[in-house]
Amino acid sequence: MGENQVTIEWDNILERVPRFVLREEAGEGGILYDPDTGGIRLLNTSATAFWKAVDGEASLTQVVRNVTGGYDEV
Repeated sequence: MGENQVTIEWDNILERVPRFVLREEAGEGGILYDPDTGGIRLLNTSATAFWKAVDGEASLTQVVRNVTGGYDEV
């Protein structure tokens, strides 16, 4: 594995980075903003749904199930 890679197990509880701010763009995904660095990340609709599903209580398995439940062919 590379220096910046992390292994996440399916039963790990996922938490958002609290300082990141999500701005949703209707039907087009969203923008994650880091006020500490001024950095932004553009998210597609799937990534935005994933970010929103991460609540600090759900495991990776639960987040994936919640996100893929909104799609017809997954």
